[in-house]
Amino acid sequence: MADDKCKARIVQELRETEQLVGRDVESVELIDKDLMRWRLRIKFKPDTPIQKGIEAYAQRLADPAKKAMDVRVHFSKAYPNYPPEVTIAEPRIAFESCNFVSFGGKLNTPLLSVDWNSFLTMRDVIQDVTMKLLGSGAEVDVPRRTIRPYHEKPFDQDPVSFQKQDFPTVNKFERQMVMKAASTISKEVQEKLQLSDRISFSPALMNELYAEQNELPLIFEIQSHNGQVRHAGISDAFAFIDYVPQDTVIVPDWVMEEFRFSLSAAPPCTVRCVSLQAARRALLQPRGNGFYEDIKDEAGLNSAFENSKLTALTAHSGVRIRVPGTDRVHMMEVLDVYPPGAVRLISADFTQEIKCKVTFVPAPDFEDAEDKTQRLETVEAKIRENEKKKTDRESALAEKARVAKLNRIAMLRCELEDAGVLRRKGDVAVKLTFPDGSQVDGSFTAGRKVRDMVEFAMVASDWVVDDVVTLPNVMLLTVFPKPQELSPDDEISKSLHRSRILVQKRYPEVDDASERGDDSESDDAESDPSNHHDDFAPLSAPSMPRKDAAPEHSEDHLSKAWDLANENEELRKRMQENPGLFADGAADGKRPCPNSDAPSATRPRLSAPGEQWMQSCDDVETFVPTDSDAQEKIEQVRGVVGADVDPDSVRSVLEACGWRVDDAVALLMGM
Repeated sequence: MADDKCKARIVQELRETEQLVGRDVESVELIDKDLMRWRLRIKFKPDTPIQKGIEAYAQRLADPAKKAMDVRVHFSKAYPNYPPEVTIAEPRIAFESCNFVSFGGKLNTPLLSVDWNSFLTMRDVIQDVTMKLLGSGAEVDVPRRTIRPYHEKPFDQDPVSFQKQDFPTVNKFERQMVMKAASTISKEVQEKLQLSDRISFSPALMNELYAEQNELPLIFEIQSHNGQVRHAGISDAFAFIDYVPQDTVIVPDWVMEEFRFSLSAAPPCTVRCVSLQAARRALLQPRGNGFYEDIKDEAGLNSAFENSKLTALTAHSGVRIRVPGTDRVHMMEVLDVYPPGAVRLISADFTQEIKCKVTFVPAPDFEDAEDKTQRLETVEAKIRENEKKKTDRESALAEKARVAKLNRIAMLRCELEDAGVLRRKGDVAVKLTFPDGSQVDGSFTAGRKVRDMVEFAMVASDWVVDDVVTLPNVMLLTVFPKPQELSPDDEISKSLHRSRILVQKRYPEVDDASERGDDSESDDAESDPSNHHDDFAPLSAPSMPRKDAAPEHSEDHLSKAWDLANENEELRKRMQENPGLFADGAADGKRPCPNSDAPSATRPRLSAPGEQWMQSCDDVETFVPTDSDAQEKIEQVRGVVGADVDPDSVRSVLEACGWRVDDAVALLMGM
């Protein structure tokens, strides 16, 4: 167990790390309530390649919860004297893209190894890991078919940082050396070392080692400048070496590649002769699915392991496994060993190999029929769950937007009623015909604005409530001699006396340029927030968009409105002739119309909020803005309700409100 000083330090750093939530980390939590094991979720800036890769990975798995990197921290009992072990749990980092993340997910940075000191904290570790991942160009291994997350080690043991106290130097051998690939020395040396994990030195140094009474077996630890460590036995390949400097260590080419060094040159490294315990258990993972083409069963796995003639195993490093009877080799990742850290596989007198229990876990891209079925079922379930959440969220937003709009309509109708719109009398009598088939008589003063008729239409019929029609969306059309729209700023002429006026709902028009996705400005008054009518403004304010700002409706549009009005009028007449046929509103799937026998001059009953206005509306305005228009509307809403509001949430509300800025603001501010 960790001592009290170690625990107190970790508790203090946990509190400091929790203060980073929302900035450097998304969350921090204990694993199984164990103070020595943390789980960090790290999100990078959205425009960085690694964050884009993480989001692509989450999208591939249909799991939004995976949009952050899952990092595990394991503290040693000797912390802070020893650094913590930091590993990535998910997603996988492409092995070739980053030279300090092992195939098993462990981070091997200088700060977590050779540069560690007890004054460093987890804040320093998090910043170091984040900057290294961003600066190295690390790429997420986004699965085409399936990529297993990093395997969690089953061995319950303290992390090892390969300090000298853990693996003491023996035979007084520790020096800085230059690493060279066997292929750069000679062909004979390459053939001798390439199919093994052994290393060799110059003939002079080898003679010096064997001349003394050294502790056997000779096992050496190689530690690179960035903290990567591996162990290996010694080879007799020096017999084929003509001359190399004494400060040179010769390694197989594949070992150079494991250190991510060029075969032609490598930075200096530290080489120590160390004492390792005999291996008892090992956990290995093939790096590729091709391994299973040569190895078919567990017996073949163990035979291949024994045939490889390995001398040592180091956790979080790679080894080559040779297929029995062939020269084919496959790379394996050593996920863990016991005793922890590193173990030897040869006896002290080199006469026999040490037998240990080897466990293999599936390769990251291995998938049998059962795994595939399970994966597909999981992804399908996630997709259904995400679609349901999205549908429920959109429905809830749409309902809130509809209720908010209905409340605004109610307030406007009350204002118009209080202003005496229904009591206005004049010398121009007209009959207003609504889309639901109802008709209302009204009289207006010649010379006044057509806006008086629009306001009268808003109050005189419950159609505006049923179809959720706001004041700017009310459109008046004359019938004779041809369909023609009346602008709210036009004057009421005596020529309209005893005429029939069609009341229609105005729909936003999308021109061809908008449908093509062009960024040109739209002339549609509904798409321009500056032209929106404020339903809560005083009645003296303009109630409709200016005539010069409103789009002129085409002849085809007016003809369609005229045809719709005639269809509704025909339906009303049929209801009068056959009242029983439409008693339940079942014909043609339409709602039953209001009682046409009611006195036309009598104002229909105003519905109370939450009663008739809570009905579902058949017609909902739809408007699809260009990307630039959408971004402008989002910023307009955030400028009113606050810049701290998530832009994605604002977009969802705007979509539910038909991209009307005023409705979205009202909904977000709880109006």
